[in-house]
Amino acid sequence: MRIVVIFVWAAAFSWVTAHAGERTVYRGRLGTQDVVLELERNGDRFDGRYFYQRIGVNIPLRGTAQALAEALALYDRESQENLSESGPIFENPRTGKPAGVWSGRISGDRYAGTWRDARNNRGITFDLRRVAVYTTETPMEEAWDWLGDAMDEGAITMARVPYNYLRMHEARLTEGGEVAFGAVAYRMVTDPRTRFAYPRLTRHPDAAVLARTNAELEQRHWRMNNDALACSATAYTSTGPEAGTLANLDDENIQVTYLSPTLMSLVQAGSSGCGGAHPNNHFDPLTLDLRRGGEFDFNRILNADEPPDEDGRRALTPPFAAYIAALVQKMETLPGEDGGICPEMLGQYLGLYFDEDGKLAFAVSGVPHVVGVCLGKVASVPLRDLGALLRPTVAEYFPGQRFD
Repeated sequence: MRIVVIFVWAAAFSWVTAHAGERTVYRGRLGTQDVVLELERNGDRFDGRYFYQRIGVNIPLRGTAQALAEALALYDRESQENLSESGPIFENPRTGKPAGVWSGRISGDRYAGTWRDARNNRGITFDLRRVAVYTTETPMEEAWDWLGDAMDEGAITMARVPYNYLRMHEARLTEGGEVAFGAVAYRMVTDPRTRFAYPRLTRHPDAAVLARTNAELEQRHWRMNNDALACSATAYTSTGPEAGTLANLDDENIQVTYLSPTLMSLVQAGSSGCGGAHPNNHFDPLTLDLRRGGEFDFNRILNADEPPDEDGRRALTPPFAAYIAALVQKMETLPGEDGGICPEMLGQYLGLYFDEDGKLAFAVSGVPHVVGVCLGKVASVPLRDLGALLRPTVAEYFPGQRFD
């Protein structure tokens, strides 16, 4: 069973006017700070953005190479009256000045000059070198909005999205202690800019599996980091209550629940969001197949799903649906257990993962906001209790165990 979770937070913006096109990425130093800057030509002018590597938050830019204005952050705006609810502000409504101005010259692959603080005219030299040119279908104004960055689920690579790749790849992670499970082990690592920890394998009998799994974990961690930093950048584009926050991703609870040479399960839970009618309350299990790579298909060991229909939807097989119904009935009759609607939602909002000692955990996942209280694990059972639902291939993932 493949569990796919897509984070969607509602937002609207009506200020997209430019067309997607070619972007040029520069990296170098602004004074003593490492920065990455991206420009997109719009006629005889540029739209752009940049970030300080140690902070990672996008700051919008607009103007010419000789006078590239930097947007005002929410806390720099003199007054919130009559300001747009979305979109950057490049001039202080009282002084007519931007927050800062890049005054430089593009010559070959070099962009160099002086950045000046518009408030005190203090100047800092910058010297940047072109490191990438790429084409994107996302207009720069859409990239200024957090949705434009956060909802891109593609791989973050230097060839595809060099600006975001440099922001993630160059981060200096802090490492937690190693947690061992026999021949395999992991540790949690944290990007200090976003403050939540995500796992990496540290030991595995097969070096290729170690590298492949960590590449998958890294991409998932990077996408979460990118979402958090995209929301933080709304300090320059929004006056909403979540503007400038990390979308509450810094409060995520991410735990590895099971690890073996063949499988890795983790659960991510929290209440995240960067605007919209309500937060994204979630309990999202994920299991990685360390034998084959990618997400684990529970149909490899269980008679769980029917073949997909023409729309790609997969219904539970009658035997598995009957097993879940019996499990729900048991949950409703046990003293002290929730006898309400939550267990009954398993059939429609089922999330599977492996719990301690390799037990199969059944969770309610992906429910509508109004029943978010039902999110979470409902039960976990030893695999041998699944009886005829198990396929012979279960032995490939749990070698040495008996299931009769």
